[in-house]
Amino acid sequence: QCRLAAWLVLLLLTGGGITWADSLSELPISWQARLKALPEADISGAEPAARQALDMAREKTAELVSAPSPDPLELARSFGDLGNLYQLYAVHTLAETSYANARTLEPENFRWAYYLGYLAFTGGRTETAIDWFEQAQRLNPDYPALGLRLGRAWYELGDFKRARKALMAVGGSQGLRAAALYYLGQID
Repeated sequence: QCRLAAWLVLLLLTGGGITWADSLSELPISWQARLKALPEADISGAEPAARQALDMAREKTAELVSAPSPDPLELARSFGDLGNLYQLYAVHTLAETSYANARTLEPENFRWAYYLGYLAFTGGRTETAIDWFEQAQRLNPDYPALGLRLGRAWYELGDFKRARKALMAVGGSQGLRAAALYYLGQID
């Protein structure tokens, strides 16, 4: 027994491959049916400031998900903030999972559908992106960048009629006009 205890102590001191999962990678039972687990990523190669920001955001979200009765909106925004950081540092799979959790908790917030659409589009999943962008547009039809995103997505799929319609709708918007005209020119 002494040998076993000494071996366990040595294993723990040397890091021996044992890791302790946080409450995001192994969700509390109360959340397992609603949310997706968020595995920990190896961010050891990231800049120290990036690691610190990700660790702090992940820790905050883990604390909220472990709380006895967290505010769903606060938890949704915490998942969204974490997703923003994962996206910023190109950990796209975890960003997508974070946004999906935020969307589950706060389905009426168009940002989560928009961010999911953006990730899908930049990841080459254009049809999925269109679905998300259209959901976001139903939630906030006045957000002008959605027309540009949808126009580009329809353009990528070769549906020039839909692309033209979406791009024409934002062609007069300041800040979007040049991009809309570029794609309209490509269609012409």
